[in-house]
Amino acid sequence: MSPIHFLSLETRQIILGYLDIDSLLSAIRSCRPFYLAYKGYEASVLKSCLYTTITPQILPYAILTLDTAKSAHGDVIEYLMLILELIRKRLGNPTETLRKWSWDLCEMKELLFVHRHLSFFIDDYSKKALEEFHNSFGETEVCVPLSRNEWARIARSFYAHLVIRQTCLNRFAGRKHYESISGSEAFKALVTHMAKRISSNCIDLEQLYIVSAYFRDIKYSPALDIFDIIMRGPVSGQRSM
Repeated sequence: MSPIHFLSLETRQIILGYLDIDSLLSAIRSCRPFYLAYKGYEASVLKSCLYTTITPQILPYAILTLDTAKSAHGDVIEYLMLILELIRKRLGNPTETLRKWSWDLCEMKELLFVHRHLSFFIDDYSKKALEEFHNSFGETEVCVPLSRNEWARIARSFYAHLVIRQTCLNRFAGRKHYESISGSEAFKALVTHMAKRISSNCIDLEQLYIVSAYFRDIKYSPALDIFDIIMRGPVSGQRSM
């Protein structure tokens, strides 16, 4: 039995409940060689992909989602200040910032052990998928398969984007239906602004802009100028989007 079954229910919900299967499947389909591997191995490869992306790098996003879900403020400026403070607290290397997490040290160590165990456990599945990268295409095919690490970065970036969107939706919680809010210009501007601010803390987010088709509805808005003036300047070393 996997050690994950010995974790508390809340911890398992944090790990599994905020990993969106659809986004991982979208990431698989975005790379034809990996998609062919998925079609050949079906659930095994998808399960492998899911476990591969359960890493310490994305756990802060799950916690950020929980934090913001509990903190829906009416004032947009107050809410943005709260989010930026949570980002500063949560987005970091958990092995270096254990004291900032809501879990105790013992539980965090157990989580890290589970990550290592699962990565080792699914290694055979990953090897089969990587073999498909090379076996599915002849010399005439112009295709450079993604490395395992690069694919994991893309999958994590899809997840990061979903968390950013959910964080922004929490801003409007209790006001209107999410469906009517998610298409508004104010919402798009807020999502773009959040992605811009968070990108300086997480290199995986750069993949979101590489996979540009996924960002069809995320465009620059003049409203960002107002947000930037209010929040006063980018973090030192922040990349331009």
